[in-house]
Amino acid sequence: MKFDTAVLIAGGLGTRLYPYTATIPKPLVKVGCYPIMEILIRQLSYYGFNNIFVAVNYRAAQIESYFSSGSSYGVKLSYVREDKRLGTMGPLSIIKELPERFLVVNGDILTDLDFRKLADYHVNYSTNITVGTYKVKHKIAYGVIH
Repeated sequence: MKFDTAVLIAGGLGTRLYPYTATIPKPLVKVGCYPIMEILIRQLSYYGFNNIFVAVNYRAAQIESYFSSGSSYGVKLSYVREDKRLGTMGPLSIIKELPERFLVVNGDILTDLDFRKLADYHVNYSTNITVGTYKVKHKIAYGVIH
């Protein structure tokens, strides 16, 4: 089964990066020369995820305007607008065209994770859900995975 679909969650307010996010959404904040989400889209394209849904809410028009159809990155972008904020996984409930298998990535993270290896692991081990994590040695206020 072809596994080439990803969902970028890009609807958050970006409050931890305020005041930078007062005028632009967090996925458009630049790291070096590129916005965070552009780096992610390029990575997803590189690993063969060329069908990408982008769940947007806060400053959605800016994200849609910047990335357009995605053709300049070798991908097809489809935007899903949340009428109200749905949280991290809520947007999945309003994407009608999702295939059986898809990758979900927050639109504001930077990683060197090989998305293809993660997807292949998921398929090879026939799991219902696979979560990519990174072990850290300091406490964070956003939850812990054991």
